Order: sequence, then C-alpha cells, then structure tokens
Amino acid sequence: MSACIRNGLVGALIVIFLAGSSQAQGQRDKWGFPTATIDALLKSGHVDRAKRVVEQSSTGPGSEDARKIWEIACLAKEGRYESCKKIIPTIRSFKDASTYGLELAGDACLHVEDCEAAVKVSTEGMVRQPNYSLWYYQRAKAHRLMNQMERSGEDLELGRLNCPDRAHDFCIKEVTLLRAINQYEKAILVIKKTCPGCKNLKDAATLFEKADCEQKLGRQSDAVATLTQVIDYCRSVKGYKGEQAEYLTLRCLEARAKCCEKLGRTAEMQADRALVRAKSKEVYGDLLGK
Repeated sequence: MSACIRNGLVGALIVIFLAGSSQAQGQRDKWGFPTATIDALLKSGHVDRAKRVVEQSSTGPGSEDARKIWEIACLAKEGRYESCKKIIPTIRSFKDASTYGLELAGDACLHVEDCEAAVKVSTEGMVRQPNYSLWYYQRAKAHRLMNQMERSGEDLELGRLNCPDRAHDFCIKEVTLLRAINQYEKAILVIKKTCPGCKNLKDAATLFEKADCEQKLGRQSDAVATLTQVIDYCRSVKGYKGEQAEYLTLRCLEARAKCCEKLGRTAEMQADRALVRAKSKEVYGDLLGK
C-alpha cells in the first residue's frame, strides 16, 4: 500500500472516529450542534456524514439560523449554489456560524450574488479574524457587485493595512479598481505606500501602473521618471525572470516614447522607439527560435 493511500485512510478513520466519539459530540454550541465535528467532516469532504450529524443534532428554539447556515455550508461544499438561493434570504444573522461555516456561507452568497448577505458574512468574519484576507476580498467583491466602488476600495485598503503578508495583492486590486473609476491620484498614493521602491518584478509591474496613472493626469515628466526607474531595474534582472523583464521593458519604452513625444523631447522619443524596434526583433526572434 502506497504512503499516500495509507495516509488518506488514516485521515478518513480519524474523521469518522471524531464524528462518532462521545467526547466530540459532547462539545456542542449553544444550540446543540457539535461544531468541531461538523467542521472536520466538511473540511475532509465527508458532506453526507456532516448532513446526518446536523440532522440528528437535538436543537432548541431559536436555532433556525444556525441550522440554515450549516445547510448552505454543506450545499456550498458540494458546489450546489443554486440550492442556496432561497435559503440565504431567510437567515437573519450569521453570528451563530462556525468560522469555517462562515467561509462556506460567504462563498455561497457571492456565487448567487446575494451581496447584502455576503457583506454581513464578511463583516462578521472581520470581527472574528481581523487579519484574515478572505473576509476583505469577499466584502470588496460584494460591494463591487453592488456597484459601490468606493466602499469596495475601502475594503481593499482595510485588507492591505490589516493583512501585511497580502499587502501587494490588495494594492494591485485596489489600484485596478481606482483606475476603473478614474481616481488616478488615489491609485498613485496607494502605490507609493505599498511599493516605495523597485525590489522585484511585482514592484516593477506596479510602478508601470503608477506611470500610466501619471500619464492620465498629464504629468508626463513624472511618468518618464517612473518608467526610467522600471527600465533600469529590468536591465538588472537575469535568469529565468529575464524574459518577463524584457517584455516589461518593451512596454515601458513604448510608454516613455509617447510621454517624450508629448513633452517635445524628440531625440529621446526617437531613441526609445529605435530600442523598441531592436528589442522587439530580439524578443520575437527568441520566441520563433531564430
């Protein structure tokens, strides 16, 4: 028996034992649901067993919301989102959900585009786990689907501030949103806070977006300076990332040539366009094996 199969069987036996053990079944929430057991079953993909545990749990008055949340969590785990549509609007509060149940509920709400419910779920999640990026992504998406772009941007900014390990990802999403609603100045400020220098290709690509915002605002000289910073960095990139750097350099040279044209700096414009032609032959020649 291979190690993978053996480990899988051991994991399944542990879950089944957990679901059946009197100790686990005794750890119930205020409505009588064995939360840890149901969570473990859902996480391991034993949805039918989780459903049976929910159905067999003895619950008292007032437990309707908790039971419905477990129901949509199971449906979401199975990918049966359409079946959640009628249930979600009947849930008054998501406070009684387990944290994992809350994640699945949020996923279901967004799939069926019940955005108000998705906002409730993600807001509850933020209270419980203020440093967990999922809640900020979920609420930002819900607000965007409701065409509440400023609120969506605020959610992404909160995520950037509260989840430092994902700050760059939040920065990119926030900048994309701000550019879509023509808030270029705000986009530049976000980039300056998150990406003050050019330390890697992610930073370089983000600074390229900053230069585009500067161009849109008519600040051609600032855009030239930013693009030059990116080009200088890309020249230093070697190895397997060198190809990505070459493509970014081409885009920067084309953008810088346009800026120089608007500034009347003809010689610099012509030099950049000559470099674009030369580098294009190199890049596409490599692709074609020439």
